[in-house]
Amino acid sequence: MAGWNGGSRMPSRSHPNSEVAGPVPIGPKSREMLALVGVTSLGDLMERGAVETYLDVIDAGWSSPSLNLLWGLEAVLEGIHWRDISPERKAQLRAEVDRQLHPDQT
Repeated sequence: MAGWNGGSRMPSRSHPNSEVAGPVPIGPKSREMLALVGVTSLGDLMERGAVETYLDVIDAGWSSPSLNLLWGLEAVLEGIHWRDISPERKAQLRAEVDRQLHPDQT
């Protein structure tokens, strides 16, 4: 994911020095998707959360964003690399997306 700086942590929700007005530290294609739905800063992403932002991208008509976007958004919020998101957390995120997309099936 572009924006990942080796082993350093990205700003997280609980980090006291988070630059919430700064751009979301994510790749350019993902930033383009986020801009489409009005998420242009880390603060915007923190306010909406990973799942809501991902769903907004889908609702905006972006052609099938991959789950890697969802993992990337969650990783930014948690201050970790997206590959470090646990399988359990990924399953929780996917379940929440499914609940939101198909509320009649739960």
